[in-house]
Amino acid sequence: MPLASSQYRKGLLQPAIRSITQVLPHVTKARSELNNILGDAYWITGDIHRAIDCQKQTLSDMAKRTSCEKIASTDYYFKMLTVDAHLSLGLYYIDLWELDQAASQFETVIARASATPHQAWADKATVGLSLVRAYLGEHQKATTLVNEVAERLTLGTDGECGRYGYFLQLLGQACSQLHLFDQAETLHTRAMLAAETGHYVQVKARTLAGRGVLKRQQDRFSEAIALHQQAIALCAQIGAVCDQAEAYLQLALTLQSVEQATEHATVRSPSSATPKKHDVPKHHSKQYFQQARSLLSTMGAPNRLARLTSVLSS
Repeated sequence: MPLASSQYRKGLLQPAIRSITQVLPHVTKARSELNNILGDAYWITGDIHRAIDCQKQTLSDMAKRTSCEKIASTDYYFKMLTVDAHLSLGLYYIDLWELDQAASQFETVIARASATPHQAWADKATVGLSLVRAYLGEHQKATTLVNEVAERLTLGTDGECGRYGYFLQLLGQACSQLHLFDQAETLHTRAMLAAETGHYVQVKARTLAGRGVLKRQQDRFSEAIALHQQAIALCAQIGAVCDQAEAYLQLALTLQSVEQATEHATVRSPSSATPKKHDVPKHHSKQYFQQARSLLSTMGAPNRLARLTSVLSS
């Protein structure tokens, strides 16, 4: 189990999946935790529906154990696996763009874990919920949640923040959505440090992508494109299909912004050259929209495909 967990964190996703699936039929006590790790590995590789099945199996196993073994609902290990499975489901539903279901899972974690020894899970779920509220345009609710959790996640030394690396970058995304740019930059910086310190490859890739979005919002297009490309390369290296699809989409959106800015500049002054800040590689956004569409189709993510179509038609 420690080997599979270490492989997963370092981005060795297929070896982690192989290790767990080979061991899983032969264990009983650690089965729920292995399913929990396996779900996350499937999720990152784009097999989200199988990932959802893994977490639901974890929840089912925990419910059966409670019934058969008379495990107290306050048992630390039992409750940890239960709230972690709900937290994972919330993250998976975000990637499927099923935002209401994601919110429901996060709210379940907050209700069960707040003011308990599992407060860390409640904090992580609050981060997830803040991003969902921001995506849904509920900016006041999202800002309240960001303010509620930001200090708790960033207290302590950089090393102590390592366990929150994924959620630091997630909170950075929420801040970007809310145009809290300075706070977003700070959170991405802490997330990158946590990723590099903990050798957490997926967090590094996602943080690069998040920084790319932030640079685009600030019209720093060359920097944004470089960050998107780094994120795509790192996702491809570890087989992180979900994150690669999003990175392709964000690169396409950045290139679309460049194309629009260039077109407007040409209309205003046909004889002038493209402004230097738009001096970027000559790629076309359409090819990257298509790359994103192809990956989302393989994932079985119709809501995210609809989101992409909406972006293209706007």
